[in-house]
Amino acid sequence: MTSWDPPIQAVLTSGPGNAYCHNMDQQRRIRDGDTLESFVLVSLDNYKPGKLERTMFVGEPTAEQEEYFSLVRDAQSLLIETIEPGVPFDEAENTVDAFFEDHGVADLQMHRPGHGMGLSWLSLPLIDRGLDGAFSKGEIFTVEPGLYVDGLGGFRHCDVATVTQDDVELLTENPTDLPSLTVRP
Repeated sequence: MTSWDPPIQAVLTSGPGNAYCHNMDQQRRIRDGDTLESFVLVSLDNYKPGKLERTMFVGEPTAEQEEYFSLVRDAQSLLIETIEPGVPFDEAENTVDAFFEDHGVADLQMHRPGHGMGLSWLSLPLIDRGLDGAFSKGEIFTVEPGLYVDGLGGFRHCDVATVTQDDVELLTENPTDLPSLTVRP
């Protein structure tokens, strides 16, 4: 028996409920001021090559929302700059952890900053202190550091990347700037 996944799955969560990673319990209407989190997965012949997540806002974001948004975007950029062939997985996670620690938000993380893509949505390698090994050319994985603020929402940008000969190349292209991710009510 073979399993079948729809070619595209998309979820949009809003408000305080998305302060829990991948919360699918969306029982309230979207409101002005909400933090939105989009979650799109792609499946092709039972292979899971694509995932894209963005944090968005309904109406003008508050200073607090902007701060967490910027921290996550900067952490993702730092992670991308860190990855190249031979860099240990734990070093990549430690880089993100140190960044969040320096900004006083380390306690708001709920998950590792990335993982492999392949036969499931969560495959090896894991960007994780608990995993021995290092990045190697051709691996496909996510870069998705996240912060989750109780009462405010989740903040995460997730892109899929591959390790090249010298560094990392993003395979997903979608804006990460605040104006592009602000929805006007």
